[in-house]
Amino acid sequence: MSKEAERDRPIALRAVLFDFDGTLVKLNADFQGLRGQLKTLLEPYGFVSSFRNLFQSVKEAEDHIKSGCAPQGASQIISEIWDAFYRTEQDAIEHAELLAGVPEIWQWLTVRNVPIAIVSNNHSDIVKAALTRLEVPLPPVVIGRDHVRLLKPYPEGALLALEYLGLTTQDVWMVGDSLYDWEVGAALKLQVALVDSPWQEPVPDQNQRIHRLNRIDVLISIWTAG
Repeated sequence: MSKEAERDRPIALRAVLFDFDGTLVKLNADFQGLRGQLKTLLEPYGFVSSFRNLFQSVKEAEDHIKSGCAPQGASQIISEIWDAFYRTEQDAIEHAELLAGVPEIWQWLTVRNVPIAIVSNNHSDIVKAALTRLEVPLPPVVIGRDHVRLLKPYPEGALLALEYLGLTTQDVWMVGDSLYDWEVGAALKLQVALVDSPWQEPVPDQNQRIHRLNRIDVLISIWTAG
């Protein structure tokens, strides 16, 4: 790193963990259609849900299926659930849109050698394919749901990303758009920044640790202000 870059590097910023959909990219996946598919798939097994909160509802569906079906049958049904998820995400790749400020924040962090990771409940293949199509350089670490047992809001993915980066939680930021991202940050005592989104659930502002953003590159002024 040059002396100029080292001098400009902000204090207390060792790495940034980004969410994907709604934070970096608007995936535009047909999740409403997916909800219909999941209802059709699961209602014959006695699981009825609006699937409003997709990941929470799927976790509940998995528990229901495991408790009521033989292991082999349960495994097949759960595989069908996630296959439907994957197809829905895959169909959206060509419609994905890069959100405002992402090229600027990506370049700013890269120039300063600040490690970047993505921690997403989307499949990592989808994250990589969408970013590649949108010509965003892939970070060294992309953690998707295919890498963990417990999805966000559990911090397993974030901890795995930090392990790959060789870092502790100290001075690491979690940047997302949802209550799940806040819960990960709160669990690990990270600084949290949330980009506004129309589907964002109410998020506690515990100990003033949340930085609220109208677009993601507002973080540059926050970080350079020290």
